[in-house]
Amino acid sequence: MSIDLASMTDRNGYLEGDATAVGRDVVQRAIDYKRRVSGSFTPVALDQVDGKLVGSDFCVTYKFDGELQLVFIEDDTVFSVNSAGRVRYGLACFEEARELVAAYGVQRAILAAELYADESAGRTRNYAVSSALGSAGDREVLRLGFFGIIEIDGEPFSPRHYRETHARLLELFGDGHRVGAVPMKPAGSRYDVLDIAEDWIDAGAEGVVVHCELPRIFKIKSKHSIDVAVVGYTEGDGDQRGKLRELLVAVRRDDGAFQVIGCTGNGLSENEKSLLFQKLSACHVQSRYLETDSRNIAFHMVRPDMVVELTCTDLITETGKGTKQNAVLAFDVDASYHLTAMLPGASLLHPMFVRLREDKTPDPSMVHIRQLTALVSLPEPSGEGRQTDLPASEMIFRKVYVKESKGQKMVQKFLAWRTNKESASFPAFVFHYTNFSPARKDALQREIRVSSSHDQLTAIVNSYLDANVKKGWEPADT
Repeated sequence: MSIDLASMTDRNGYLEGDATAVGRDVVQRAIDYKRRVSGSFTPVALDQVDGKLVGSDFCVTYKFDGELQLVFIEDDTVFSVNSAGRVRYGLACFEEARELVAAYGVQRAILAAELYADESAGRTRNYAVSSALGSAGDREVLRLGFFGIIEIDGEPFSPRHYRETHARLLELFGDGHRVGAVPMKPAGSRYDVLDIAEDWIDAGAEGVVVHCELPRIFKIKSKHSIDVAVVGYTEGDGDQRGKLRELLVAVRRDDGAFQVIGCTGNGLSENEKSLLFQKLSACHVQSRYLETDSRNIAFHMVRPDMVVELTCTDLITETGKGTKQNAVLAFDVDASYHLTAMLPGASLLHPMFVRLREDKTPDPSMVHIRQLTALVSLPEPSGEGRQTDLPASEMIFRKVYVKESKGQKMVQKFLAWRTNKESASFPAFVFHYTNFSPARKDALQREIRVSSSHDQLTAIVNSYLDANVKKGWEPADT
């Protein structure tokens, strides 16, 4: 493994670079490893251990709140690559790791570790790593907690059980000061795992990782509580009509913009579904941004006046496609939303409604994005991340039908268009159905469907026409 130090930037004590320094294949290896590890975790909340944890021969490891790295060691060279493709060289903890590996007789190694800040005075969070790496940061507080082995002297490391991995890590790094194997305790039952997890989390751990004899890995954390602004909602089907199905929620950035972080309908009682639906259905606003729920039904966007408390078991910043991107919305003086950017962000894992916070307003100080950045490190956006010159949409279908009954005119409108905005995370096609009947209690009804396929869109249009255009309906002249 070679590294081009001349292509890297001096960060006042260490060097930082990108794929230019080590090659795209090396960087991609780190990115793929993070995605593979993230995808293999089964998240479990503390109160779910008894019901969700399977296996019997457990190894419970302490989870540091830091930044995952692949550490590449070969003879006199040692560097790390994180999941964002950032290459680092020259940190004191790296050099100590190289010396310990060499002393054990290993010439080459690829290892997985968490880069974290010293916890001798108590738990540190991942933003302490960013601070230590900053221009005026204290690099001496940085530590490497090794938890995985990918290769030793060119040979893939394939243990039968995680305890073999941990034993090897102890052999390599047991005498380290700035580096070491992550703490591990064996457990023979779910109840032992729960005791260890509670003890470590109470003492400040971000959580624990649990390995067993099965090819599954569990990540146990306590639940996080977050206050969010409600920016949209959808209505239930069938006997749930007139009740809330899902809330679309956001936090606020320093500039006041709303960063969407997900949706949930979990945890709502039937009474709360009715109450929130009544409140939100009176607060509809226009929106040039479209978001859909799990049924591909568009959210009704609402004035961002409501604050609710949610809990989640974790926050996800990476997906199988790369860094998680959040929509950033401006709420204009004309009471409408529009998309201003897609920025690196997070989504909530297992979000659960807790309560309506009538004691709070959606002021940035009360629903700020700091609630997320206190828990996870959000990558810096490349450039502005703004979507300013989006292409215009293209109407591809429009039909209007009218019908008169007892002197009153009823209208049905069927619209379909191509957005031409897939690159900005919009759906490729949108269908909009309007049904107006002045004699009905709910006179104006609207439905939206989205699709990534022109053929599927055509099928949606035809199904709505067949279901709604019956005897007596005539095409309008408009």
